[in-house]
Order: sequence, then structure tokens, then C-alpha cells
Amino acid sequence: MTVGRLAESRLSTPVPDHVALYLRRARVADLLVISLWPSSAVAVGLFLVAGGTARFASIADAVTSVGIMIGLVGTNLVLSMPLLAIPDMPLAIMGIALLTVVVVSSLATLRRRFSYETWHLIHLMSYVAVLVSIPHQLSIGSVFSPLSFERAHWVVLYLLAFGAIFTHRFLEPLLSSIRHNLRVDRMVVEAPGVVSIHLRGHRLRFLHSSGGQFFVWRFWTLGTWWHSHPISLSSMATDTTMRITVRDLGEGSRSISAVRPGTRVWFEGPLGVFTDAGRTAKNSSVGGATYTTDAYLLSVRSAIDKAHI
Repeated sequence: MTVGRLAESRLSTPVPDHVALYLRRARVADLLVISLWPSSAVAVGLFLVAGGTARFASIADAVTSVGIMIGLVGTNLVLSMPLLAIPDMPLAIMGIALLTVVVVSSLATLRRRFSYETWHLIHLMSYVAVLVSIPHQLSIGSVFSPLSFERAHWVVLYLLAFGAIFTHRFLEPLLSSIRHNLRVDRMVVEAPGVVSIHLRGHRLRFLHSSGGQFFVWRFWTLGTWWHSHPISLSSMATDTTMRITVRDLGEGSRSISAVRPGTRVWFEGPLGVFTDAGRTAKNSSVGGATYTTDAYLLSVRSAIDKAHI
């Protein structure tokens, strides 16, 4: 083919009408956005028909019900996002899939089928879902255009959020566990299926724990290192000792009831507001398991000790 014919063939090739393509895509996007309204209404309607209308008897129930409806609408919008976005579509679909797994696993009928550790591990995927959705957010539209203030502001918010999570959920517990060097001192059987775990460490009073608070414990053995346990203190901490009491309520509590003295213990806390400082009524009645009873008795003990001081 001569150069002239080649040039002629190139000139005769139809040029895509980008304006028409944009308008067609915009019309499809508008239809999808309009469809979000009835689909959100259907989601809320299904909740109300399934008994949601009876969950507005008190302010607490009303707030909970409104939160459920907002969550349903938000989930509906999030699930619709891949249909409206083209750039970073694989990451967007991955984020939607992970959020769907988290939401489905929270349904009451399915939640009872999982152990606490499995359920907790599934919910950690929500962090991954948010992370993989960030490129999709930054590549769509003109709001977060490169080098814009809005983009920088959005990125800083993400850094602050994940920085706070990393600091308070990982870094602070790690440093605190290393600083106080907590280990299992001895195990005492209090009753059939009930074991007190005595712990020994350094400078434990600097934790400023109070009766009624709890810690999230992680015992570093081959069978228990991968899951943590939120358990209240069962005695007032001293500068070198702490104690928790565990009842055999399943595989998790059974496994930590058999740890050996000398086992290293990592912890997160103290956590919780079930203390004398959070008291709002003069009289209280408490019924519950071993952990709840210990927490309540320790909160009373803390109040008595403060009164004597």
C-alpha cells in the first residue's frame, strides 16, 4: 500500500464522537441514580414490614430503628457504586464484596453459627474494604482532583482515622504490654469450671485501673495467641499483681483456663465505664455471669476504698 493510500485510509476512519459517548453515559448514570431512591425505599419498607414499625416504643428503640434504616440505605448506596464507576472497578467490587460479607455475617441467624473469634476476624475485613475503596474515591469526579485542597483534606482524614486505629488498637497495647511485662503467675480452681488466673507484672498501678473496668487479654501460647478475650478484673490490682476469673463457657474460655505459669500476656485497657465514676443511680441491681458479677463487686470495692482514703 502506498503512502498516499495509507494516509487516505486513516483519514477515512470514523472518529469516535466523544460528546455523544459522554452524553449516553451520563444518561445511564442519571437513570441509575434515580433508581437508588426506590431501591432505598424498598430496603426501608422491608424492615418496617418485618416488624420495624413496632420498634419505636421508646426513645432508645426509635434511635436504634433509625440507625438500622440509615444502615440499610447506606448499604444500598454502597452496593450500587460499582454500577456508577468505571475507574478502579476491581478494587471497588472487592470493597463491596468484603462489606457484603461483613453485613451478612452480622445477621442474627448466621451470627450464632460463628465463634466469637471467627466473627471478629470477619469484621476486621471492613478495614480492608475501606482501604481498597480509596483509589476508587480519588479517581472519580472532579471533587478530588489531583493537587486540590479537597483531595489533600480527604487523604489527611484517612491518615488520621487509620493512624488513630493503629495507635490505640496496636501500638499502645504493644508498648504497654512490653512496659509492664505481664505474665501468668499461677492458676487457682475456684469451683468446677471456674478458674482464677493470677498475673504478675511491673508498675501495674500506673494503668489506673478501677473496679468495673475490663481488659482485652491475649495469652501467648500456641493455641491462644491468635484470639483475645475481654474479661473484667476479679480483684483490685496492686503494683505487681492482677487477677481475672474465667468460667468455662466454651472453647475460648476453656483454652485460657489451661495456660501454664510463665505465659506472657499482652493486654489492651483498661476499658469500660462500669465504675463508681459512671454511677447515675443510688441503687442498682445486677444479674449476670461471672465477669459481670466480679465487675460490679469491684466497682463497689473501689468506692469503699476511695471513701476510706
